[in-house]
Amino acid sequence: MIRNLVWGPFGSRNGVSVTHKEADTTSVQHDGAPHETLALYESILASTLDPIVTINARGEIQTASDSIERVFGWTPAELIGRNIAVLMPEPHRSAHDGYLHRYRQTGKTHILNRTREFDGVRKDGTLVPIEISVARVEVPGREEPLFTGIIHDVSERKRTEAEKELIQRLTLESSASDDLETGLRSVVREIATTIGWPFGEVWLPSENRSEGKVVLTDGPCWYEDRPELHRFRERTIGREFVSGSGLPGRVFRTRRPEWIGDLSTVPSSRFVRRNDALDLGLRAAFGVPVLVGDDVVAVMSFFTTETQTENRHLVDLVTAAAAPIGPVILRRRMEKALHESERRFRDMVNRIDLVAIMVDLDERIVFCDDYLLELTGWKREEVIGRNWFDLFIPNDEAERLRRVLRDAGKHQTIPQRLESGLKLRDGGQRTIVWSATLMHDAKGRVTGATGVGVDVTDQRRTERELREYRAQLEKLVIERTAALESSHEQLRQADRLASIGTLAAGLGHDMHNVLLPARCRLDALDHDPSLSADAKEHLQAIRRSIEYLQQLSDGLHLFALNPEDAEASGEATDLVHWWDQVGPLISRSVPKSVRFDAIFPEEIPLAQVAPHRLTQAVLNLVVNAGEAVSDQGRVRLSVRVSDDRELVTITVADDGCGMTDEVRQQAMDPFYTTKKRGIGTGLGLSLVRGVVKAAKGTIDIRSSAGRGTVIRLTFPTVRSSSAADSPSGGVRGPRARAVVTASDPRLASLLSTMLQAAGLDVVVSTTTDPGACALWLVDPDRATAEQLAAVSRRDTCILLLGVPPSGRGYDFPHIEDPHDFEALRGMIGEVLNALPEQSA
Repeated sequence: MIRNLVWGPFGSRNGVSVTHKEADTTSVQHDGAPHETLALYESILASTLDPIVTINARGEIQTASDSIERVFGWTPAELIGRNIAVLMPEPHRSAHDGYLHRYRQTGKTHILNRTREFDGVRKDGTLVPIEISVARVEVPGREEPLFTGIIHDVSERKRTEAEKELIQRLTLESSASDDLETGLRSVVREIATTIGWPFGEVWLPSENRSEGKVVLTDGPCWYEDRPELHRFRERTIGREFVSGSGLPGRVFRTRRPEWIGDLSTVPSSRFVRRNDALDLGLRAAFGVPVLVGDDVVAVMSFFTTETQTENRHLVDLVTAAAAPIGPVILRRRMEKALHESERRFRDMVNRIDLVAIMVDLDERIVFCDDYLLELTGWKREEVIGRNWFDLFIPNDEAERLRRVLRDAGKHQTIPQRLESGLKLRDGGQRTIVWSATLMHDAKGRVTGATGVGVDVTDQRRTERELREYRAQLEKLVIERTAALESSHEQLRQADRLASIGTLAAGLGHDMHNVLLPARCRLDALDHDPSLSADAKEHLQAIRRSIEYLQQLSDGLHLFALNPEDAEASGEATDLVHWWDQVGPLISRSVPKSVRFDAIFPEEIPLAQVAPHRLTQAVLNLVVNAGEAVSDQGRVRLSVRVSDDRELVTITVADDGCGMTDEVRQQAMDPFYTTKKRGIGTGLGLSLVRGVVKAAKGTIDIRSSAGRGTVIRLTFPTVRSSSAADSPSGGVRGPRARAVVTASDPRLASLLSTMLQAAGLDVVVSTTTDPGACALWLVDPDRATAEQLAAVSRRDTCILLLGVPPSGRGYDFPHIEDPHDFEALRGMIGEVLNALPEQSA
């Protein structure tokens, strides 16, 4: 029944003219309108699915269709006479009367003749989304119009849109996530919050290779921040379900969703976590498969705290939301497998120290291994995408290798083996041997090249060094051949000098024997009174000549004495008398064009040094000085006594070429010489140092290049030496003792000279027991291995003069050819340097 309506005739703007009677009556006046019009309008209001409401200018509801109850929960009778604001939420409810008043005042509105979306309020207070179209109805005879609105419930459309938006959002989030776990956790969170269930989880299948069956393992999970849900998650971690077991296993096997509305009604055999769920307040669950074709790639399950009647729409929504996640999971798995494969490949390459590189046809680097970065000093982000040839290949090789890559793109072939340089970040360079292959796309087209290389820099360097060593060895053979010839010449000279020394000793001895009777007869004649003065003058001239010959004889005698025998000429030297003996010999050791001066003061105390040793030392110094000066140079020999007469200093000075600091520091080392090979042995100054050291004296060299040389030998006098030898004077121990046991006397003499020059006391012996000594030089056939071992245990250094017999247990250093002068000199130097400091 429609109240308070009076129908008029057709012909108005909207096709029907409606009048309203202000009366408390339910009668209807037709005013000439057909009765059928009223019936038609009543049937429209009763049958329309969308509610139709008419209000007056004050917002009071005049009519309402029966469908109003389906949408808002109000019956038409309950609404007639109420303000339309009862169907509106705040703030529109309070402001609606103001809208109508403004419209009556201004005639302006934003709602007429258009469709607008609003939220309506149901009778129970809940909101319902609606669309409303409002039209103004002019009523003849009335000043105020009526307004008719057609209302459409858009809840279903909104829900569909929300579901579509959810699916789109889930797809976007899962695709944009950095990893699969993060993406799945976001999906579960969105679905759970959308459907209002507080707990969601994902189960991922993996193949148990040992048992050959699929196992579901727990994956990402989301739940509301509630302690009981956290405990449920903790009890789930580490669980596994095989296909067909538990809710996840059954969903995986059947590939269909499953709903459990009341967990208390299912046995534990059907729902394994039943007791845990019920203890923590969970009452209902359902699971849905995530499919890619017919394959299940994951299972999602959700829990809530209330029992639930199966909601197919909810299940379909979650199934639809999970559908686009399947391809994402599959793609992520493939990416993970690819990354794992790349990681294994990279690990394999890195473990074997190979240089690996991938370059596209545009010469850009698309991959490099860690070893390349470690080798060259670059970082990965600084290399990827850069030009391979510009960054790593030396300029003189880049064009050749570019042609190789271009030809590979054209002819689809590439040399399997290449060698090139590899530039380092610090400017260095390595040499790499490459094994090259081509890269192809899915259609078989060449996209670039792959190179795996071995760093052969050290190998090439070794090969180069071997070539250089061969050349150097050949050169050394030539030099050693010449040195060997020179050594033989030196040995011949040594033999000649030894012969000369023997001849000088014999000559001095014979001259002394001849001169002695001559002096005796001169003395007899000198006392003959019958000689005239002229005869005596002739006798004095003969005497002076004989005295000069005697001086030469004495000098030759001192020079020829064995310098190894410290007592051959006495322990002390009267320098004045000594010079009378050796002066003529030493002064003639310098060239005739060189001026030689000798200055000796009066009353010189005895020097604590053997005369023949002093002769050897001073003669070496004067000879060296004479060789260092020019033709018009000067050599000066002088003696000075200290004020306390405890020391006497012999100085040899020249104005020759002098010595550099380097030469001066090495001048007294054994075998060091600046003279040409074959002329000097390097033993002269070493012998001088040995003489001075044996006499407990000191030697001082002052020299600079171009400014001459001054060498001072300082010896204690006999007086000071006696004080030093007293217990309170601090007696120094004896010099190191060396024993030479050699079958060849010439070799024994040569070794003795060398060791004596180095400052050692030397004994030439034929016994197989050298006694206490620091060094024993012995022929291998003169002592057994047991004898050598026994001597070695006394801290004696042993040097074998030849190759020891094989198989006899010899394990001592040896000289293969003791007659090789250079080898002998080098080995003696090494042995002396290896002696303990107190021995050396």
